[in-house]
Amino acid sequence: MHPTLAFALRELVTFVGVWIIIWPVAREQLPALWASTQGRQSIWVVVIFTGLISSLIGHILLYYGLGSQQVSLSTVMALAYTSPVWATLLSVAFGLETFSWMRLAGVLVTVLGMAIVVYAK
Repeated sequence: MHPTLAFALRELVTFVGVWIIIWPVAREQLPALWASTQGRQSIWVVVIFTGLISSLIGHILLYYGLGSQQVSLSTVMALAYTSPVWATLLSVAFGLETFSWMRLAGVLVTVLGMAIVVYAK
């Protein structure tokens, strides 16, 4: 299956599945949420922008990497699931989390594991 088709099918199934699961709650709470954020469209811009960045672009690059066959599956997946490392580093950099040696150890262990997977022969 072509990676683009796989991406489209995965996203379609995810979208439909999520709406089936959350529809009973969303039906009651979305009107109140929409009314409470009138005049503050920035929250919707953030939601849409982060959805595009994290989902659309990320998945396109993931499936491109898988479909190019120039990179192994283990390398693509090891790099794809480094988001906890980036979230930790960015949250400390922006002052949203406090630095600790345990966080640093977690980041280093994760990066070391990723390096082992990516550079193993």
